[in-house]
Amino acid sequence: MTKKEGSHQNAPKTAAGQAVARAAQRTWCTPTEQGSAALIRHQSLWGIGMALPAFMLARCELLFGARPLGIALLCAATHAIPYIWGGLVASALTSPEGGAVMICAYTAALLIRILSRSALELPHAGRRPVMVGDDAYDEDDEDGESLSNTRTAPLTRNESHARLRLREVGLGGFCRAVAERGKLLFSRYFSENIYLRMMTACVCAFIVSLYTIISGGFLYYDLFGAVFSMVIAPTATLLYAGLFAPNGTDEDTLPAPLPRRLSRPLALAALTFSVMFSLRTVIVLGISLSACAGLMLTLCVARRRGTVQGLCAGVLCGLAHAPVLVPSFALAACLYRLICRFSLLLAATAACGAALVWSLWPLGMDAFTLFLPAVLISSAMVCAADKLI
Repeated sequence: MTKKEGSHQNAPKTAAGQAVARAAQRTWCTPTEQGSAALIRHQSLWGIGMALPAFMLARCELLFGARPLGIALLCAATHAIPYIWGGLVASALTSPEGGAVMICAYTAALLIRILSRSALELPHAGRRPVMVGDDAYDEDDEDGESLSNTRTAPLTRNESHARLRLREVGLGGFCRAVAERGKLLFSRYFSENIYLRMMTACVCAFIVSLYTIISGGFLYYDLFGAVFSMVIAPTATLLYAGLFAPNGTDEDTLPAPLPRRLSRPLALAALTFSVMFSLRTVIVLGISLSACAGLMLTLCVARRRGTVQGLCAGVLCGLAHAPVLVPSFALAACLYRLICRFSLLLAATAACGAALVWSLWPLGMDAFTLFLPAVLISSAMVCAADKLI
């Protein structure tokens, strides 16, 4: 029996030991063999993946000029908070007006969350939670009782040794220590109850709305925008919160009014619709980024997840871009899924043709200039991605 097989047989069998093993296998946790380069690369990709949606949501303008979606995402998050806050701040700095007020509102949201967590939901005294990957365990808790947003279980000697091995990455040890400390910090101070986060989002939306009302001269338009923003901010926080729940098992992070098994799909649907809706006004070289990104996402979901989920993605992206083009997105998803098993090029051609033919009815001949470039680019990029991956 080899050394590798012997270590596999001696793996811990308790819940905490299995969690340690899962954490060591996750790519974003950077196992020992990957080193500091993989850690930095993955953290960079993870940061960009969270900062870009935050940047777009902060610029998304709804009815009466309200922009509460960025605040909602920041209040819903339980991790990746520095990346989200950075994307929101970058959006505020590039905003033509009210950038300083938005930065103050985002910072106030963080401070309110920390203070509310410290004042109302302090961890039990005498217990020290230990962060391992996505799970936090309390070494002093013997019955495995959950501590707010953490799950606790006793650690054995082998499990403690495995946990210590997670920090042995050579030159990347310092990066790993900082990452693990950050996860522990977020698990303690940014995992408060969902209703506290909804209240924080409402308060921050009120702060921004109050500035808008005063600077706008106390107009009814701004007053309606304030009411709308204070309603949408906690609602969006409730929907986005399911995205940050680990594997749909966290009791405090999951929205209580929503079914547990539907919280993550609803969160993904809400975030997808919000991002695509924020892209609808962005046009680069005459190409709508909303149509291009929406079609790419629709075809990718249809290819990887199946026809039903592809149809759902197509309906969401179509509604966000232009409701009259929803059948175009849906037809593209269905045809691409049905034909991609035979030929990717033929599937992309059929999807492109179906989407264009339907768009001719509501758009007329303008479809060749408004919709055709986005369809061609998205189909080509999806085919290239399938070939490369």
